[in-house]
Amino acid sequence: MNFEQRYKELNKNQRKAVDTIEGPLLVVAGPGSGKTEILSLRVGKILKETQILPSNILCLTFTESATVNMRKRLAGLIGQEAYRVAIHTFHSFCVEIIQKYPEYFYSGALYSPADELTQVQIIQDIFENLPNRNPLKVLHPEEGFVYLRDVLRTIANLKKAGIEPDEFNRIIKHNEELLLEINEIIQSTFDEKIGKEIFAKIDKALNKLHKIAEKSTKNFPSPYFNNISFSIYTSLKKSYDEALEKEKTSPITAWKTKWIKKDDDGKNLFKDFVNIEKLYAVSDIYTKYRQVMHEKSYYDFDDMILDCLNTLEKNPSLKYEIQEQYQYILVDEFQDTNEAQMRLLKIITNAEVNEGKPNIMAVGDDDQAVYKFQGAELSNILNFKNTFKDVEIVTMTDNYRSTQDILDIASHIIKKGEERLEKLLPEIEKNLISSNPKILKGNIKHKEFQTV
Repeated sequence: MNFEQRYKELNKNQRKAVDTIEGPLLVVAGPGSGKTEILSLRVGKILKETQILPSNILCLTFTESATVNMRKRLAGLIGQEAYRVAIHTFHSFCVEIIQKYPEYFYSGALYSPADELTQVQIIQDIFENLPNRNPLKVLHPEEGFVYLRDVLRTIANLKKAGIEPDEFNRIIKHNEELLLEINEIIQSTFDEKIGKEIFAKIDKALNKLHKIAEKSTKNFPSPYFNNISFSIYTSLKKSYDEALEKEKTSPITAWKTKWIKKDDDGKNLFKDFVNIEKLYAVSDIYTKYRQVMHEKSYYDFDDMILDCLNTLEKNPSLKYEIQEQYQYILVDEFQDTNEAQMRLLKIITNAEVNEGKPNIMAVGDDDQAVYKFQGAELSNILNFKNTFKDVEIVTMTDNYRSTQDILDIASHIIKKGEERLEKLLPEIEKNLISSNPKILKGNIKHKEFQTV
Protein backbone atom coordinates (compact mmCIF):
# COMPACT_ATOMS: atom_id res chain seq x y z
CA MET A 1 0.00 0.00 0.00
CA ASN A 2 1.50 3.37 -1.03
CA PHE A 3 1.64 6.65 0.86
CA GLU A 4 -1.59 8.11 -0.55
CA GLN A 5 -3.64 5.00 0.27
CA ARG A 6 -2.38 4.75 3.81
CA TYR A 7 -2.71 8.49 4.36
CA LYS A 8 -6.42 8.35 3.39
CA GLU A 9 -7.05 5.76 6.10
CA LEU A 10 -5.92 8.10 8.90
CA ASN A 11 -8.41 9.68 11.25
CA LYS A 12 -8.48 13.45 11.85
CA ASN A 13 -5.95 13.58 14.69
CA GLN A 14 -3.59 11.09 13.05
CA ARG A 15 -3.62 13.20 9.90
CA LYS A 16 -2.83 16.35 11.88
CA ALA A 17 0.17 14.61 13.46
CA VAL A 18 1.44 13.59 10.02
CA ASP A 19 0.79 16.98 8.42
CA THR A 20 2.47 19.08 11.14
CA ILE A 21 6.04 18.67 9.91
CA GLU A 22 7.39 22.12 10.76
CA GLY A 23 8.13 23.17 14.35
CA PRO A 24 7.86 21.24 17.62
CA LEU A 25 5.02 18.74 17.93
CA LEU A 26 3.97 16.69 20.97
CA VAL A 27 1.73 13.71 20.20
CA VAL A 28 0.06 12.09 23.19
CA ALA A 29 -0.83 8.68 21.81
CA GLY A 30 -2.59 5.95 23.74
CA PRO A 31 -2.02 2.22 23.20
CA GLY A 32 -3.19 0.86 19.86
CA SER A 33 -3.65 4.34 18.37
CA GLY A 34 -1.30 3.85 15.40
CA LYS A 35 1.93 5.47 16.64
CA THR A 36 4.27 3.54 14.35
CA GLU A 37 2.04 4.27 11.37
CA ILE A 38 1.99 8.03 11.92
CA LEU A 39 5.75 8.10 12.54
CA SER A 40 6.35 6.31 9.25
CA LEU A 41 3.85 8.42 7.32
CA ARG A 42 5.29 11.61 8.77
CA VAL A 43 8.74 10.65 7.45
CA GLY A 44 7.10 10.07 4.08
CA LYS A 45 5.36 13.43 4.30
CA ILE A 46 8.65 15.20 5.08
CA LEU A 47 10.37 13.63 2.08
CA LYS A 48 7.37 14.37 -0.13
CA GLU A 49 7.04 18.07 0.76
CA THR A 50 10.61 19.21 1.47
CA GLN A 51 13.94 19.13 -0.33
CA ILE A 52 15.89 17.38 2.42
CA LEU A 53 17.57 14.00 2.06
CA PRO A 54 16.48 10.85 3.97
CA SER A 55 19.78 11.04 5.88
CA ASN A 56 18.67 14.42 7.32
CA ILE A 57 15.88 12.68 9.27
CA LEU A 58 16.60 11.11 12.67
CA CYS A 59 14.19 8.68 14.32
CA LEU A 60 14.92 7.69 17.92
CA THR A 61 13.31 4.96 20.01
CA PHE A 62 14.20 2.64 22.89
CA THR A 63 14.64 -0.91 21.66
CA GLU A 64 16.34 -2.55 18.71
CA SER A 65 13.11 -4.39 17.89
CA ALA A 66 11.31 -1.03 17.64
CA THR A 67 13.94 0.27 15.19
CA VAL A 68 13.56 -2.86 13.06
CA ASN A 69 9.77 -2.52 13.08
CA MET A 70 9.93 1.15 12.12
CA ARG A 71 12.43 0.46 9.33
CA LYS A 72 10.24 -2.33 7.95
CA ARG A 73 7.13 -0.17 8.05
CA LEU A 74 8.97 2.71 6.39
CA ALA A 75 10.42 0.48 3.68
CA GLY A 76 6.92 -0.60 2.73
CA LEU A 77 6.04 3.05 2.39
CA ILE A 78 9.00 4.68 0.61
CA GLY A 79 11.10 1.72 -0.56
CA GLN A 80 14.91 1.73 -0.47
CA GLU A 81 15.09 5.30 0.80
CA ALA A 82 13.99 3.93 4.18
CA TYR A 83 17.49 2.50 4.64
CA ARG A 84 19.00 5.99 4.34
CA VAL A 85 16.88 7.41 7.17
CA ALA A 86 18.75 7.38 10.50
CA ILE A 87 16.70 5.10 12.77
CA HIS A 88 18.36 4.42 16.12
CA THR A 89 18.01 3.72 19.77
CA PHE A 90 19.51 6.57 21.81
CA HIS A 91 22.52 4.38 22.59
CA SER A 92 23.16 3.25 19.01
CA PHE A 93 22.85 6.87 17.85
CA CYS A 94 25.58 7.91 20.29
CA VAL A 95 27.75 4.95 19.28
CA GLU A 96 27.43 6.04 15.64
CA ILE A 97 28.57 9.57 16.53
CA ILE A 98 31.53 8.19 18.51
CA GLN A 99 32.54 5.91 15.65
CA LYS A 100 32.03 8.55 12.96
CA TYR A 101 34.02 11.22 14.82
CA PRO A 102 36.67 9.26 16.77
CA GLU A 103 39.00 12.26 16.92
CA TYR A 104 36.63 13.89 19.42
CA PHE A 105 36.40 10.87 21.70
CA TYR A 106 38.98 9.19 23.94
CA SER A 107 41.82 10.96 22.10
CA GLY A 108 41.12 8.75 19.12
CA ALA A 109 41.79 5.53 21.05
CA LEU A 110 39.63 2.46 20.57
CA TYR A 111 37.44 1.72 23.59
CA SER A 112 35.64 -1.53 24.39
CA PRO A 113 32.33 -2.07 26.18
CA ALA A 114 32.69 -3.28 29.78
CA ASP A 115 30.34 -6.05 30.85
CA GLU A 116 28.78 -6.10 34.32
CA LEU A 117 31.48 -8.40 35.71
CA THR A 118 34.22 -5.99 34.60
CA GLN A 119 32.38 -3.02 36.11
CA VAL A 120 31.96 -4.83 39.44
CA GLN A 121 35.64 -5.82 39.47
CA ILE A 122 36.75 -2.22 38.91
CA ILE A 123 34.50 -0.99 41.72
CA GLN A 124 35.72 -3.87 43.91
CA ASP A 125 39.34 -2.80 43.43
CA ILE A 126 38.42 0.82 44.27
CA PHE A 127 36.66 -0.29 47.46
CA GLU A 128 39.64 -2.36 48.55
CA ASN A 129 41.89 0.68 48.29
CA LEU A 130 39.60 3.00 50.24
CA PRO A 131 40.95 4.24 53.59
CA ASN A 132 39.48 2.40 56.57
CA ARG A 133 37.77 5.57 57.82
CA ASN A 134 35.72 5.86 54.59
CA PRO A 135 32.00 5.51 55.56
CA LEU A 136 31.35 3.19 52.60
CA LYS A 137 34.11 0.72 53.42
CA VAL A 138 31.88 -1.67 55.35
CA LEU A 139 32.83 -5.29 54.79
CA HIS A 140 30.53 -8.26 55.46
CA PRO A 141 32.45 -11.51 56.05
CA GLU A 142 30.32 -13.41 53.51
CA GLU A 143 28.61 -10.78 51.32
CA GLY A 144 31.65 -8.58 50.73
CA PHE A 145 31.45 -4.79 50.61
CA VAL A 146 27.99 -3.82 51.82
CA TYR A 147 27.67 -0.64 49.73
CA LEU A 148 29.28 -1.87 46.50
CA ARG A 149 26.09 -2.65 44.56
CA ASP A 150 24.40 0.49 45.85
CA VAL A 151 27.30 2.64 44.67
CA LEU A 152 27.33 0.98 41.24
CA ARG A 153 23.57 1.55 40.94
CA THR A 154 23.94 5.20 42.02
CA ILE A 155 26.66 5.78 39.43
CA ALA A 156 24.39 4.33 36.74
CA ASN A 157 21.55 6.63 37.83
CA LEU A 158 23.84 9.66 37.80
CA LYS A 159 24.89 8.85 34.25
CA LYS A 160 21.26 8.48 33.19
CA ALA A 161 20.71 11.94 34.61
CA GLY A 162 23.70 13.23 32.64
CA ILE A 163 25.69 14.14 35.76
CA GLU A 164 29.49 13.89 35.74
CA PRO A 165 31.45 13.44 39.03
CA ASP A 166 32.50 17.08 39.36
CA GLU A 167 28.93 18.28 38.84
CA PHE A 168 27.68 15.74 41.38
CA ASN A 169 30.22 17.01 43.88
CA ARG A 170 29.08 20.61 43.38
CA ILE A 171 25.44 19.59 43.86
CA ILE A 172 26.28 17.82 47.14
CA LYS A 173 28.14 20.86 48.43
CA HIS A 174 25.34 23.21 47.47
CA ASN A 175 22.70 20.98 49.10
CA GLU A 176 24.83 20.62 52.23
CA GLU A 177 24.83 24.40 52.67
CA LEU A 178 21.07 24.52 52.09
CA LEU A 179 20.40 21.73 54.59
CA LEU A 180 22.35 23.53 57.30
CA GLU A 181 19.93 26.42 56.92
CA ILE A 182 16.84 24.26 56.54
CA ASN A 183 17.68 22.10 59.56
CA GLU A 184 17.19 25.12 61.83
CA ILE A 185 13.69 25.62 60.45
CA ILE A 186 12.80 21.95 60.86
CA GLN A 187 14.16 21.73 64.38
CA SER A 188 12.00 24.64 65.54
CA THR A 189 8.96 23.25 63.68
CA PHE A 190 9.15 19.71 65.02
CA ASP A 191 10.59 20.45 68.46
CA GLU A 192 7.51 19.01 70.17
CA LYS A 193 5.15 16.10 69.71
CA ILE A 194 2.89 16.60 66.69
CA GLY A 195 -0.50 18.05 67.62
CA LYS A 196 -3.02 20.54 66.25
CA GLU A 197 -0.58 23.41 66.82
CA ILE A 198 1.67 21.92 64.12
CA PHE A 199 -0.44 23.52 61.36
CA ALA A 200 0.55 27.06 62.33
CA LYS A 201 4.21 26.03 62.67
CA ILE A 202 4.29 24.37 59.27
CA ASP A 203 2.57 27.33 57.61
CA LYS A 204 5.36 29.54 58.94
CA ALA A 205 8.03 26.99 57.93
CA LEU A 206 6.67 26.76 54.37
CA ASN A 207 7.00 30.51 53.91
CA LYS A 208 10.65 30.34 54.94
CA LEU A 209 11.36 27.24 52.81
CA HIS A 210 9.82 28.86 49.75
CA LYS A 211 12.09 31.88 50.08
CA ILE A 212 15.14 29.63 50.46
CA ALA A 213 14.14 27.60 47.39
CA GLU A 214 13.70 30.69 45.22
CA LYS A 215 16.95 32.26 46.39
CA SER A 216 19.03 29.10 46.00
CA THR A 217 17.88 28.52 42.42
CA LYS A 218 19.94 31.47 41.18
CA ASN A 219 23.28 29.87 42.08
CA PHE A 220 22.43 26.18 41.87
CA PRO A 221 25.38 24.37 40.20
CA SER A 222 23.28 22.43 37.68
CA PRO A 223 20.87 24.10 35.23
CA TYR A 224 19.00 20.82 34.69
CA PHE A 225 17.89 19.87 38.20
CA ASN A 226 15.96 21.34 41.09
CA ASN A 227 17.90 21.74 44.32
CA ILE A 228 16.92 19.88 47.46
CA SER A 229 15.12 22.87 48.99
CA PHE A 230 12.46 22.58 46.27
CA SER A 231 11.97 18.88 46.97
CA ILE A 232 11.60 19.56 50.69
CA TYR A 233 9.23 22.47 50.17
CA THR A 234 6.95 20.72 47.65
CA SER A 235 6.73 17.47 49.62
CA LEU A 236 5.98 19.25 52.91
CA LYS A 237 3.42 21.49 51.18
CA LYS A 238 1.66 18.45 49.75
CA SER A 239 1.51 16.74 53.15
CA TYR A 240 0.34 19.97 54.79
CA ASP A 241 -2.48 20.44 52.26
CA GLU A 242 -3.55 16.81 52.67
CA ALA A 243 -3.57 17.19 56.45
CA LEU A 244 -5.72 20.32 56.22
CA GLU A 245 -8.16 18.60 53.90
CA LYS A 246 -8.48 15.54 56.15
CA GLU A 247 -8.28 17.58 59.33
CA LYS A 248 -5.77 15.04 60.58
CA THR A 249 -2.06 15.27 61.36
CA SER A 250 -1.24 11.78 60.04
CA PRO A 251 0.08 13.02 56.61
CA ILE A 252 2.49 15.33 58.46
CA THR A 253 3.62 12.48 60.72
CA ALA A 254 4.22 10.32 57.63
CA TRP A 255 6.28 13.14 56.06
CA LYS A 256 8.38 13.49 59.20
CA THR A 257 9.04 9.76 59.28
CA LYS A 258 10.15 9.76 55.64
CA TRP A 259 12.39 12.84 55.72
CA ILE A 260 13.68 13.31 59.26
CA LYS A 261 15.73 11.35 61.81
CA LYS A 262 17.40 12.21 65.09
CA ASP A 263 21.15 12.56 65.42
CA ASP A 264 23.24 11.28 68.34
CA ASP A 265 22.26 14.35 70.36
CA GLY A 266 18.55 13.76 69.80
CA LYS A 267 18.14 16.68 67.37
CA ASN A 268 15.90 16.44 64.30
CA LEU A 269 17.91 16.43 61.09
CA PHE A 270 17.11 15.64 57.48
CA LYS A 271 18.16 12.13 56.54
CA ASP A 272 19.88 13.59 53.48
CA PHE A 273 22.06 15.73 55.75
CA VAL A 274 23.03 12.71 57.85
CA ASN A 275 24.09 10.96 54.65
CA ILE A 276 26.16 13.87 53.26
CA GLU A 277 29.43 12.21 54.18
CA LYS A 278 28.43 9.06 52.31
CA LEU A 279 27.40 11.12 49.27
CA TYR A 280 30.83 12.76 49.16
CA ALA A 281 32.34 9.27 49.36
CA VAL A 282 30.17 8.16 46.43
CA SER A 283 31.34 11.19 44.47
CA ASP A 284 34.98 10.25 45.08
CA ILE A 285 34.36 6.65 43.99
CA TYR A 286 32.48 7.86 40.91
CA THR A 287 35.46 10.05 39.98
CA LYS A 288 37.90 7.18 40.45
CA TYR A 289 35.64 4.77 38.56
CA ARG A 290 35.53 7.06 35.52
CA GLN A 291 39.31 7.47 35.64
CA VAL A 292 39.97 3.73 35.80
CA MET A 293 37.47 3.01 33.01
CA HIS A 294 39.28 5.49 30.74
CA GLU A 295 42.72 4.19 31.75
CA LYS A 296 41.64 0.68 30.79
CA SER A 297 39.94 1.91 27.56
CA TYR A 298 36.50 0.77 28.69
CA TYR A 299 33.07 2.32 28.48
CA ASP A 300 29.82 0.98 29.87
CA PHE A 301 26.29 1.19 28.48
CA ASP A 302 25.47 4.54 30.10
CA ASP A 303 28.83 6.07 29.11
CA MET A 304 27.75 6.07 25.47
CA ILE A 305 25.19 8.81 26.04
CA LEU A 306 27.09 10.65 28.79
CA ASP A 307 30.34 10.84 26.79
CA CYS A 308 28.50 11.90 23.65
CA LEU A 309 26.57 14.52 25.59
CA ASN A 310 29.65 16.04 27.20
CA THR A 311 31.67 15.98 23.98
CA LEU A 312 28.95 17.82 22.06
CA GLU A 313 28.71 20.43 24.83
CA LYS A 314 32.48 21.03 24.80
CA ASN A 315 32.99 21.00 21.01
CA PRO A 316 30.79 23.54 19.19
CA SER A 317 32.09 22.51 15.76
CA LEU A 318 30.92 18.93 16.28
CA LYS A 319 27.61 20.13 17.71
CA TYR A 320 27.00 22.37 14.68
CA GLU A 321 27.75 19.52 12.32
CA ILE A 322 25.26 17.20 14.06
CA GLN A 323 22.64 19.96 14.12
CA GLU A 324 23.13 20.54 10.39
CA GLN A 325 22.93 16.82 9.67
CA TYR A 326 19.62 16.14 11.43
CA GLN A 327 17.01 18.73 10.48
CA TYR A 328 13.96 16.63 11.34
CA ILE A 329 13.83 14.57 14.51
CA LEU A 330 11.17 12.08 15.59
CA VAL A 331 11.20 10.49 19.06
CA ASP A 332 9.02 7.49 19.88
CA GLU A 333 8.10 6.42 23.45
CA PHE A 334 9.03 9.91 24.64
CA GLN A 335 7.66 9.17 28.12
CA ASP A 336 10.63 6.83 28.62
CA THR A 337 13.35 9.43 28.05
CA ASN A 338 15.66 10.09 30.97
CA GLU A 339 17.37 13.41 31.71
CA ALA A 340 20.59 12.60 29.83
CA GLN A 341 18.63 11.66 26.71
CA MET A 342 16.57 14.84 26.99
CA ARG A 343 19.73 16.94 27.31
CA LEU A 344 21.04 15.27 24.16
CA LEU A 345 17.85 16.17 22.30
CA LYS A 346 18.15 19.79 23.44
CA ILE A 347 21.73 20.00 22.17
CA ILE A 348 20.97 18.69 18.70
CA THR A 349 17.86 20.88 18.30
CA ASN A 350 19.02 24.23 19.73
CA ALA A 351 20.60 25.58 16.54
CA GLU A 352 20.16 29.36 16.28
CA VAL A 353 18.40 29.04 12.93
CA ASN A 354 15.58 27.12 14.67
CA GLU A 355 14.79 30.11 16.94
CA GLY A 356 13.53 27.73 19.64
CA LYS A 357 11.16 26.00 17.20
CA PRO A 358 13.05 22.95 15.86
CA ASN A 359 11.36 20.35 13.70
CA ILE A 360 10.99 17.76 16.45
CA MET A 361 8.10 15.39 16.96
CA ALA A 362 7.80 13.59 20.32
CA VAL A 363 5.30 10.75 20.69
CA GLY A 364 4.54 9.54 24.19
CA ASP A 365 1.96 8.61 26.80
CA ASP A 366 2.28 8.83 30.59
CA ASP A 367 0.07 5.75 30.98
CA GLN A 368 2.74 3.61 29.29
CA ALA A 369 5.89 4.75 31.13
CA VAL A 370 7.71 1.45 31.57
CA TYR A 371 11.31 2.66 31.92
CA LYS A 372 10.77 4.74 35.06
CA PHE A 373 13.01 2.32 36.96
CA GLN A 374 15.79 3.20 34.51
CA GLY A 375 15.62 6.92 35.21
CA ALA A 376 12.90 7.94 32.76
CA GLU A 377 11.42 11.37 33.48
CA LEU A 378 7.71 11.90 32.88
CA SER A 379 8.44 15.59 33.46
CA ASN A 380 10.10 15.61 30.03
CA ILE A 381 6.62 15.35 28.49
CA LEU A 382 5.24 18.01 30.80
CA ASN A 383 8.17 20.35 30.12
CA PHE A 384 8.06 19.91 26.34
CA LYS A 385 5.92 23.06 26.04
CA ASN A 386 8.46 25.02 28.08
CA THR A 387 11.50 23.61 26.30
CA PHE A 388 10.35 24.67 22.83
CA LYS A 389 8.31 27.57 21.44
CA ASP A 390 4.89 27.40 19.77
CA VAL A 391 4.41 23.70 20.49
CA GLU A 392 1.54 21.94 18.73
CA ILE A 393 -0.17 19.21 20.77
CA VAL A 394 -2.13 16.36 19.19
CA THR A 395 -3.96 13.73 21.23
CA MET A 396 -4.70 10.36 19.64
CA THR A 397 -7.31 8.41 21.61
CA ASP A 398 -8.81 6.08 19.00
CA ASN A 399 -7.75 2.52 19.81
CA TYR A 400 -7.68 -0.07 17.02
CA ARG A 401 -7.00 -3.12 19.19
CA SER A 402 -9.39 -3.32 22.14
CA THR A 403 -13.13 -3.34 22.86
CA GLN A 404 -14.73 -0.27 24.41
CA ASP A 405 -15.48 -2.26 27.59
CA ILE A 406 -11.80 -2.95 28.17
CA LEU A 407 -10.81 0.64 27.40
CA ASP A 408 -13.42 2.02 29.83
CA ILE A 409 -12.00 -0.16 32.60
CA ALA A 410 -8.42 0.80 31.75
CA SER A 411 -9.34 4.49 31.84
CA HIS A 412 -11.15 4.05 35.17
CA ILE A 413 -8.04 2.53 36.73
CA ILE A 414 -5.30 4.74 35.29
CA LYS A 415 -7.18 8.03 35.79
CA LYS A 416 -6.67 7.63 39.53
CA GLY A 417 -3.07 8.72 39.03
CA GLU A 418 -2.42 12.26 40.28
CA GLU A 419 0.36 13.20 37.86
CA ARG A 420 -1.39 12.40 34.61
CA LEU A 421 -1.07 14.58 31.54
CA GLU A 422 -4.71 15.62 31.18
CA LYS A 423 -4.63 16.88 34.78
CA LEU A 424 -1.56 18.99 34.10
CA LEU A 425 -1.97 20.04 30.45
CA PRO A 426 -5.50 21.36 29.75
CA GLU A 427 -5.11 20.80 25.99
CA ILE A 428 -5.14 17.04 26.47
CA GLU A 429 -8.25 14.87 26.64
CA LYS A 430 -7.48 11.18 26.94
CA ASN A 431 -10.80 9.32 26.98
CA LEU A 432 -9.96 6.15 25.07
CA ILE A 433 -12.26 5.20 22.18
CA SER A 434 -12.36 1.85 20.43
CA SER A 435 -12.14 2.29 16.65
CA ASN A 436 -11.63 -1.31 15.63
CA PRO A 437 -14.47 -1.89 13.11
CA LYS A 438 -14.40 -5.67 13.52
CA ILE A 439 -14.73 -5.37 17.30
CA LEU A 440 -17.45 -2.70 17.10
CA LYS A 441 -19.55 -4.77 14.68
CA GLY A 442 -19.37 -7.78 16.96
CA ASN A 443 -20.75 -5.72 19.87
CA ILE A 444 -18.74 -7.86 22.25
CA LYS A 445 -19.68 -7.71 25.95
CA HIS A 446 -17.50 -8.92 28.80
CA LYS A 447 -19.67 -9.68 31.81
CA GLU A 448 -16.68 -10.20 34.08
CA PHE A 449 -15.76 -6.53 33.63
CA GLN A 450 -19.18 -5.00 34.27
CA THR A 451 -18.94 -4.97 38.06
CA VAL A 452 -15.77 -2.88 38.14
